[in-house]
Amino acid sequence: MGWGIRYSRAHGDSLSDVIQNNNGVGVLVVNDSRVALVDDTVQSNATHGAMAADAALLILANNLTTTTIANNGLNGVTARDHATVRLEVANITGNSNNGVVLLEDAVLRMDFVAPIVNNISNNGNTGVHVGDQSFAFFPGDGSAVVTGNLSGIDVVCSGQFPATRGALTNLGGGTTNCVEPAPQSPQNRESAEPARRAPFQ
Repeated sequence: MGWGIRYSRAHGDSLSDVIQNNNGVGVLVVNDSRVALVDDTVQSNATHGAMAADAALLILANNLTTTTIANNGLNGVTARDHATVRLEVANITGNSNNGVVLLEDAVLRMDFVAPIVNNISNNGNTGVHVGDQSFAFFPGDGSAVVTGNLSGIDVVCSGQFPATRGALTNLGGGTTNCVEPAPQSPQNRESAEPARRAPFQ
């Protein structure tokens, strides 16, 4: 397996490029790298459109149009091992499996960009899969549109201790199985029972 572009311990910006038809990952970002894809199209790669791992930062941004991750053989974007994916303006659609997958302490952050939208739709499985100890943030300004993914659930929480903020209300009509806050969180425990305090001495 190969890749179209690989960044390791590097900073890089890609502007208006088309990264397609590779026999592996379209864009691989690893080992503390910081990469911005601006108005790029990453499509029709054999596995993931983009993958970020090992504390890397991947930014999908726009200048004149938008960055599109589409029609790849597995996930649109996969992040794992403390990596962060930031969507400034992005369109993640039509990928064979999930739009975005977060594993092993990965983070997805969607920016407040209304009236422009970050769109994660029409992927073959879920829109966003939040796995073990990972976190996804969906802003409440109407710019997050996560809907129409083919599994029937647009944001899926799985594994141990996934976390989201905004998944219950900010998906533009999408569906989720995530719970906010988690049932055993201190916030829920405090609201369910009176505070227990030691007597003042």
